[in-house]
Amino acid sequence: MIAGHYVIRCRAQLNNETDPAKRIALRRLLVEEKDRLGATFELLAEVQQVIIDCKQRIAELRYLVGNMRIDGRDASVVEGWLEAQKDLRALHETYSRKLQSKVHYDDAGLGAKRA
Repeated sequence: MIAGHYVIRCRAQLNNETDPAKRIALRRLLVEEKDRLGATFELLAEVQQVIIDCKQRIAELRYLVGNMRIDGRDASVVEGWLEAQKDLRALHETYSRKLQSKVHYDDAGLGAKRA
């Protein structure tokens, strides 16, 4: 399950990276690695949990940004984290839709190889 550990590591790096160029490279690596894992219900559930976690972090970061602005503090770093979470959520929502199509297609037997 080395591929699964690599996905977790890429996701963690993407979760914390604010540099746009590095985020693009990490997104590409993450999607490629997940594609190598194949479409399963377990992977779909994992991706959907990541989306839920991202939504929670987005709500928390929005709250923090709002409080920082009210207090007159610089919120630019937290805003960068917020944008990174939004990007991560969007990436996983797109990937979730792709997985759903594959999983349901394969589950219906339509993706089975024919002899």
